[in-house]
Amino acid sequence: MSSEGLMQPPLVQEREPLTWLLRITALLSGVLLLALLVTARSLTPSPTGSGTHQQLGLPPCTAVLLLDRPCPACGMTTSWAHTMRGNLVEAACANSGGMLLALIALAFLPASCYFFFRGKATRGHWFSLVLAICLITALSVALIQWVFRLVT
Repeated sequence: MSSEGLMQPPLVQEREPLTWLLRITALLSGVLLLALLVTARSLTPSPTGSGTHQQLGLPPCTAVLLLDRPCPACGMTTSWAHTMRGNLVEAACANSGGMLLALIALAFLPASCYFFFRGKATRGHWFSLVLAICLITALSVALIQWVFRLVT
């Protein structure tokens, strides 16, 4: 049988290299997330489930002070501090959306390094889609938990 009759494998399309602006953006976003994660690890999680941000010199939550009700971000810093210690149950109790955001940040770190050093995007833009779905899910979970806290 001649080689003309054999099926040839499809050509793998080479990915377009990322522009330097996108590579620097990936690097800076990775550095920013690393700084947030290191800061979260340096904080002692509040035993009340919220208020850990006050260790950074920030004021208490305005919504709690004025309305005596939590805001959607209440417990977010505490959840990050717990997540960085591997205490995922405590993190979810403090703010489930915050726990998911911390896990997304952890997962994005190697990706940001890949994008910067390799200078190539993933095939088919699947990474952007997964990242968007994860972020929307985390924010939705935070809002659902907030509504639940408001009605109970």
